[in-house]
Amino acid sequence: MFTLSDEAKSAIVSFFSANPDIESVLRVYVTPGSCNGPMLSLMSDQVDPTDVAEEIEGITFCMDRNLAAQTGTVSITLEGGELVARPRQPFIDPSAFSCSCGCACGSTGGSSCVSSGNCQSSCCGDGCEPSGDRG
Repeated sequence: MFTLSDEAKSAIVSFFSANPDIESVLRVYVTPGSCNGPMLSLMSDQVDPTDVAEEIEGITFCMDRNLAAQTGTVSITLEGGELVARPRQPFIDPSAFSCSCGCACGSTGGSSCVSSGNCQSSCCGDGCEPSGDRG
């Protein structure tokens, strides 16, 4: 149901060690996202009766059972100091979203999306295939 990288595990254990008054439960849930539509996020929470839950080395991960049926296994990693939750299988139709919203890319500040809706760089996320000229 959940996989956890060593780096993510270390960051999570450090967080809960520094905050002993917070129960060691992390919920995977859907947030609106941006160009590529909804994405998975993590927050401290409690396990609900409608959840699936799994304990990994003293940390309980939970998510709504309907979402779990759509995502399959969720991999949790640490990337750039941020916890990232990625589903094994898409939980939305990726063709419903495009990168044509004109994402700003870090210090370049320019749009990296082209009129075809395909992403020119990683600022739009992993949902689009790079192609075409910069827009």
